[in-house]
Amino acid sequence: MVTGVIQAGASLGILIPPSVVLVLYAMIARQPVGKLWLAGVMPGLMMAGLFILYIWLRCRITPSLGPVLAEEERAAVPRSEKLRLLTAGLLPLAIFLAMMV
Repeated sequence: MVTGVIQAGASLGILIPPSVVLVLYAMIARQPVGKLWLAGVMPGLMMAGLFILYIWLRCRITPSLGPVLAEEERAAVPRSEKLRLLTAGLLPLAIFLAMMV
């Protein structure tokens, strides 16, 4: 399951801006980069949503594919560390949304 998720997630880098592949394609096709980036956002988000749904369903059907952390392990991580990790993941999303506006 882990290697499949990593491989599937790698395909999202081609679609979701800022994508170097789309910039190169824009140069070759002589199309505006902004339009290609906008054209890649919706399919990329749809693919990401479908990946999430698929992983969730597979782990619901076969829980051994995505085992839950033990309560002791979850309690060992302080709330401040969890919030720090969450904000680190949200920063790229905030930058992307700011670029789109």
